[in-house]
Amino acid sequence: MAPRPRGSAPTRSSARIRAANPQAPRPAAPVFRLKSDLQTQRDVINKRISKLWLPGRAQRRSRGIHNPGNYCYMNSALQAFMHLPSFLNWILTHRSAGNKKAEVFRRNCNNPLDCGGCALKSLVLRYWSEDGSPRALSFPRTFEAIAVNSGLFEQYQQDDSFDFYELMLSRLETATNDQVWRNEFNTLFSIDTSTNVICDICHQERFQTTHREQGMILLVHNLELTWDDILDTYFQDAIGPLKCPTCDGQTSQVTRTKIVAAPQILKIKLNMFVMVPESGSYEMVKQQHRIQYPDVLDLQARQLHDHFPLRYRLSSVISHEGSGTGSGHYIASARGPLDDRDIRCISDAGTEPFTLAQLLQSPQQPRFVSRGAKEAYILTYIRQDVPLTRKQREAQALVSEMV
Repeated sequence: MAPRPRGSAPTRSSARIRAANPQAPRPAAPVFRLKSDLQTQRDVINKRISKLWLPGRAQRRSRGIHNPGNYCYMNSALQAFMHLPSFLNWILTHRSAGNKKAEVFRRNCNNPLDCGGCALKSLVLRYWSEDGSPRALSFPRTFEAIAVNSGLFEQYQQDDSFDFYELMLSRLETATNDQVWRNEFNTLFSIDTSTNVICDICHQERFQTTHREQGMILLVHNLELTWDDILDTYFQDAIGPLKCPTCDGQTSQVTRTKIVAAPQILKIKLNMFVMVPESGSYEMVKQQHRIQYPDVLDLQARQLHDHFPLRYRLSSVISHEGSGTGSGHYIASARGPLDDRDIRCISDAGTEPFTLAQLLQSPQQPRFVSRGAKEAYILTYIRQDVPLTRKQREAQALVSEMV
């Protein structure tokens, strides 16, 4: 056997690494599908990432972050990250010398001076520090540098919280070239879907496409829309007319989207900012809404293979007051380590207790930290473990034997 080159990784790997490696040999696909192969792979990876709040921090309270000038859009997105237990545990493995429990060695990040993984890990350690202090943190300037250096944001200028959330996700995904890291990132944040185009006349399905995104975007057009309306539009939408080869003519078409692999953390944007014609050009206009979003989101029926539960619970809400993404004010409301006994509304450095009813109120109405109604803009949900029926347990055991 040829000697292993100096500095290369050992051939023996942990179960976590094998689970996150799509190149590893796998059994032949069964003739029926209880789950997609990708969902099965992600479920295995997901089991190896703790979903508990960080050890020793169970009694800690959410805290504010000071705003040095028009950075509420950053602060609100950072608060969403700080209230995701599985993310908190995962990010602490970034640039770690080793994780003995999982036998995972983390390589250095691609750019330590401008690394989203390093920045978020540092913030987690400060935010949930063991000193238990509820005082607001000073603004971490590393995020300012990441935003400005991206060329998408300007220093001290108000901007879009969703765009910053997306920027940090992209920087997390590319924080290292390690494939284990990339697969764990997708397990946490990526939703994979397939979309078919179907003719309304002959019902012929065609044009199957697949998509991978870090969350869902639901279109909000007017005050009359309900949650079910905007969710249905995401999974089924009328298009056309287009030419149908079977009917040999222009017919109405519909797109139908199904979830192939679901993430542990589901980010949903309520897209209430639309472009409208104005004096020969287009202007971004905010659509006021009162969409009553759910605390528990059940997406089982939206799966390509819908044999197992797919249920999420609300973690945080980023809401906005003002006329456009580049003006007004952003706040975040989130569940803390004590769950419904520890819901806080956070406006930069200020916090106030919220009830569950206030968390679900649309628009949100804080009383002290920020006056005025604020429309829900970004919802972050956490996947829940749902007890299986006897038949589902038997099916789950069968799937486990195939992995």
